[in-house]
Amino acid sequence: MKTTPKESQEVSEARDLVEYFNSRIKEVQGQLQRLHDAHRQAQKELSEALVKADEHLPKATLWTSSRFNFPKKLGKVVILRQTPKGQLVCRLAGSSNKVEMRFRPPKHEWDDKFYSTEKRNLRSWNKYLLDVPKEYTKAARKQNT
Repeated sequence: MKTTPKESQEVSEARDLVEYFNSRIKEVQGQLQRLHDAHRQAQKELSEALVKADEHLPKATLWTSSRFNFPKKLGKVVILRQTPKGQLVCRLAGSSNKVEMRFRPPKHEWDDKFYSTEKRNLRSWNKYLLDVPKEYTKAARKQNT
């Protein structure tokens, strides 16, 4: 008959230390989860506040297309201002970052798209605006004539 030897004091202390750290890790993970939940809620409230703050600004629809794909709607943008040359300075509606995009006015009377001023190559996507308010289109045409 085999008997298991009694644990030494060092092994017992080390095992207790491991159990203590395991319980501390579980406590901290619980706190971290609560912080993640609070952070997510704060981000949601910020997004709602930004959308509400952008309600008074004029909007347009941002589209993208490439040489081999169909056009795809990316979302709404808010028009921040129009430059003296007729370019529209925009950012994504409800966005918390301050990244601005510029779109040049259409060259032809029949064209209603404002095209992105970003440099592009053969494979890149082409971004453009549709549903631009008429006053911006008229102002851009006046400045380009």
